[in-house]
Amino acid sequence: MPTKEEQPYIIVARNISRLRGERGVTQEKLCELAEVSRGYFQRVECGKANMTIEYLDRMRKALGCRWADLFRGLDKE
Repeated sequence: MPTKEEQPYIIVARNISRLRGERGVTQEKLCELAEVSRGYFQRVECGKANMTIEYLDRMRKALGCRWADLFRGLDKE
């Protein structure tokens, strides 16, 4: 069984955080662009909540990235 750090939602949250940092986008601005509440997003980025596909798609579009960028690292055995 995977550890908490290996859980898919944790890996995706880390990827979103990394992409946000690479683009120099604040949490507030990303939430505004993706139309996601900041409180919910903070819980996601800290690994305390799991995003739906709809919210992931909003994040992907707001970050200007591919699905593969969000899911990087999930295919490791």
